Amino acid sequence: MESSGGGDGEGLSLLDRLAAGENVEDAAISQEWHRELHEMLFKALGDLPEDSRRLIVQRYFQGVSAARLAEQIGCTRQTVFIRQQAAFQAIRAGRYGPELAEFMPNEWKRAQAERYIQMDRAKLAQLQLSDSERGLLAL
Repeated sequence: MESSGGGDGEGLSLLDRLAAGENVEDAAISQEWHRELHEMLFKALGDLPEDSRRLIVQRYFQGVSAARLAEQIGCTRQTVFIRQQAAFQAIRAGRYGPELAEFMPNEWKRAQAERYIQMDRAKLAQLQLSDSERGLLAL
C-alpha cells in the first residue's frame, strides 16, 4: 500500500508512516484542505481577465518579483501592486469569494474576509457596470 506521493515522506507506505508515529489523519486532512484550496483558487483565477490572471500566477505561484513584472509589462512597480490589488478585489467580489473565505484559518480572519467581500461588492455595485463588464468580473 503506497502513499499517494507529494510532500514529506514521499514513497513511504502507510504502514511505514504509522510505525514512525506520524499522525496520518492530520496529514490526510491537511493534504485534502490544500487540494481544495488550490482548486478553488484556480477556479477564481479563471474568472479574471487574462492579464490579471497572468500577473497573479507569475507573482504568487512562480515567484516573479514585482520589479521584474513591472519590467516585463512596461510599467512601474506601483502599477503592478495596484493591478494585483484590483485582481484580489475582483476575486473577493466574484462568485468564489465567499467560498475562499471559508479557508481562512480562524473566525476573526474569516469575518474580516467576509467584510472585505461585502465592501468590494458594494463598491462594484456603485460602478453601474454593463452586463459584459459584469461578465468579465464573473459577478
